[in-house]
Formats: sequence, structure tokens, C-alpha cells
Amino acid sequence: MKRGIALITTILMAALLTILIGTALFIASRALFVTGGEERFASALEAAEGGIERGSFRIRKFLDGTEPNLNPIEILLGSYRVEIAPEAVTAYARSGFNLRFAAAYLGLGYSESGGAIGQIFLIASNARHPSGANMGLEALRMVPIGVKGGD
Repeated sequence: MKRGIALITTILMAALLTILIGTALFIASRALFVTGGEERFASALEAAEGGIERGSFRIRKFLDGTEPNLNPIEILLGSYRVEIAPEAVTAYARSGFNLRFAAAYLGLGYSESGGAIGQIFLIASNARHPSGANMGLEALRMVPIGVKGGD
């Protein structure tokens, strides 16, 4: 009788351990899946942000006359293919305090009560990975072109 109880106890303990090990493996695999997804998201976001920076650089070159056009381009950042599409949206004329910081930051002068003219550009950046991860970003850039100082 004692041998039968020991066998049943051993079988139940083995089944319980199998369930516990299976649960632990399931939880670990889900954690790896979630962590991998977060890592892919972060990488795609960084690649798309790199595309925005590259688009800003192209706009500066376009305004300097060293970039002939703003046609969309595709570049490779790491393992991501990034499509960058900068385009001029509109021009603006502003006066006074609003452009003071932007104009001074870009070295165009200082406008207290005068004004400035510039352009607004839209930069679209779409990063795609062969595994299917992707991220799209858009940014508006206000670029002062000229500043007239106050009187």
C-alpha cells in the first residue's frame, strides 16, 4: 500500500513541476517578446528621427543653394530604409518678438520691433525594417530667411 501512495505522490509532484516549469517558460517567452517589441519600436523611432534630421540638413543646403531640389530620397540607417520627403509648405512674414529667438539662434540678426520673412517646411520621415517594424514621423520647420531690425 505504501508503494502505491509513493508512486501516485511522485507522479503528482512530477505533473506539478511540469506545470510550474511550463508556466515559467511561457512567462519568460512573453517577456522576451514584449521587450523585443519595445526595442524594435525604439529603433524605428530613432531611425525616423534620423530621417527628420537629414531632412532638416537638406533644407539648409537647399536654402544655401547647394542642394538642387527637395525631391524625396531614401537612405539606409542601420537596417532601416528611411524615406525622407521635405517640402516647402508656405512662406511667412512676422514682426516683433516672435522671431527674436529664432533669428538670433540662426545668426540672422535680431528683431525687436522689426520683422522677418521665412519659409515653413514639412518633413515626412518613414522608417521601415525588413522584419516589418516601421515608424512614420512628420515635423514642421520654420526657417527665417531674412530679418529687419527694429527702428
